[in-house]
Amino acid sequence: MMTDQMEREEVLAEAAQLISKDRNESYGGKENLRRTAAGWSTIAGVDITPEQVCLMMAWLKIARLCHASHRDSFVDALGYLALGYECSSDAS
Repeated sequence: MMTDQMEREEVLAEAAQLISKDRNESYGGKENLRRTAAGWSTIAGVDITPEQVCLMMAWLKIARLCHASHRDSFVDALGYLALGYECSSDAS
């Protein structure tokens, strides 16, 4: 039987795997966040940073969770928050 702590660690490990390997290789990591920020900046007419992209994507996942609970939305939100932290660390 999986304990709550084991389940938390599994979800965090899954998010780490996705942002470090799977999706990083598929989508391009920080370069994709910079590209998305540039595109959204053009569309919105305001400067949007890669960190803000991460926050907005995490919020999208959280908003979906308000409708229905899905493990992948939790995992994705964690991943975007970790990437956002990394982007904010780069800026400091």
